[in-house]
Amino acid sequence: MILDMHVHTRFSDGKMSVKDVVSVAIKKGFGGVVVTDHDTLSGSLALMRHVKERGVELVTFPGIEVSTREAHILVYNVLRIPKFETIVELVDKVHDENGIVVFAHPFGKVFLLEYSLVRNNEVLRKIDAIECINGRVPMRSNLKALELARKYSKPCIGGSDAHIPEEIGVAYTMVDKEISSFDDLLDAILKSKVRANGGRNFMEIARTIIIKHLRR
Repeated sequence: MILDMHVHTRFSDGKMSVKDVVSVAIKKGFGGVVVTDHDTLSGSLALMRHVKERGVELVTFPGIEVSTREAHILVYNVLRIPKFETIVELVDKVHDENGIVVFAHPFGKVFLLEYSLVRNNEVLRKIDAIECINGRVPMRSNLKALELARKYSKPCIGGSDAHIPEEIGVAYTMVDKEISSFDDLLDAILKSKVRANGGRNFMEIARTIIIKHLRR
């Protein structure tokens, strides 16, 4: 099964509705998609309602991209973001709620720079996976993320980081089995039965970033 696990909507800085997300994901033949808006669960919950109300066969679950000074953290399968002072505390509290924590684009701070979390051994041992391929980060940075995942023996996921419909699916996660629930995905990630794929070059990324800024 193929999933895009990193998508933004109008609930944060994206330029698309949840209806747009569903339409494109189905058109591209994806089995699942997760909205991970910045610091809000509203987009992912709206997507879940839309899928349920329309009877769409698309796997989805709660998602959010938590912004901190040390890194951007993708959190899945929690219905609220707990208060935290450190990322270690965030990871522990998410795990208490049967959620997953993923280090998003570790070397994608302003395209090529690294987030300081790449030097935090304690957190890197605790997280569940690393986003090894991000659709808005040059492949040079994604390759460094892959090296980091290998160093800490972490599974790799992929996500488009889409902000406009054209970007959905440019990077994605492949799961080595069919999944119908979050528990299925959790099991696949913990058993490293997932892999990241896709990616784009700098010019392709720049083109869609310009389109996003021109689009109302």
